[in-house]
Amino acid sequence: RWGVIRRRVFQRDGYKCRNCGKRGSRFEAHHEPPEKAETDPYNQEFILTLCRQCHIDRHRIRKTVNPEEQAWADFVAEVTP
Repeated sequence: RWGVIRRRVFQRDGYKCRNCGKRGSRFEAHHEPPEKAETDPYNQEFILTLCRQCHIDRHRIRKTVNPEEQAWADFVAEVTP
């Protein structure tokens, strides 16, 4: 299921990083935490296409910003393969 969701998100985002605009073939899917952690982690509304560097940067920033967002990231990591 996750592979299908990722491909749909990459297609939706035009195969480019939503942060820096970089184009290419190597992207990562990033979960933007919604207001409520019980939201479906497969909901494409909360998933962004990011290049590797922007994904690393996004997580580095998130860990220092809000503990609730970190809790969401931990939850997503548990439910996704």
